[in-house]
Amino acid sequence: MDSFEYFFKYYFNLSFFILSFYSFFDKDGEQLFICQLRHQDEINSTCYSENYSKLPSHRVEHEQDWVSTYKNLYNFSREFRLFIKRYTNVYLLNITMFLSIHFLPAKASSAILGFIAFQTFLDKLGTVFSALLVGILQMLDVHYTIRVLTTFYGAWNLAEDLLIPYFDRVQFALLERKQWLNTRIGVVFGIGLCYYIAILEIPLISGVLYSNAIFNMGFLITTFTTEMPDNLKDMVTWSITESVWDGHTKFLESL
Repeated sequence: MDSFEYFFKYYFNLSFFILSFYSFFDKDGEQLFICQLRHQDEINSTCYSENYSKLPSHRVEHEQDWVSTYKNLYNFSREFRLFIKRYTNVYLLNITMFLSIHFLPAKASSAILGFIAFQTFLDKLGTVFSALLVGILQMLDVHYTIRVLTTFYGAWNLAEDLLIPYFDRVQFALLERKQWLNTRIGVVFGIGLCYYIAILEIPLISGVLYSNAIFNMGFLITTFTTEMPDNLKDMVTWSITESVWDGHTKFLESL
């Protein structure tokens, strides 16, 4: 793999951004999500799809020019703003790693990558395991550190992208949304990682894989969430209780 291809595959891969960006302007992904919810409702006698459909959508209709559509979407959709912010931060981080490797002395770039890796995994693995992981990566070629970091952030970004149909209608407060993700981080990240690697390695069918991921997320939502209330007035209370999840054992048993 030449340096140009390597850069656009690992540092500045636009495939995931384009797939998710397009989903804000196209309703097919949401329809796949609802279709799976409806299927699970028929199997389990639940009301996920019915109650979900009652919630207001924060998507916008496509206007004559893309600029107006983009502005309206950015102003109206919180999920779109979070999406743009996430990818901006990740691309800036990746460019920082690229510049440090190619324009700084080896020791300086190694220290920068080690610091980024440690800060990335500190709240996930703890101090000891984060330090151990960084120590191992420091002994290997810099390529492995890049692969670990870009894969982690890419997979987590994709995992949140797959939840856009859910969060677009189920509008948690930002703190509740963060807590919702943190209590389900293992499950959500695992899903994102599988599809991230698949799309990264088989880009020719990336659209099919992404659609399949959205469809399957409809099933997974029914396994680690409870039904949305049919009365919108109950959403505030439900959101508070739903933001915390301790059903990991039950989730594994349902697979």
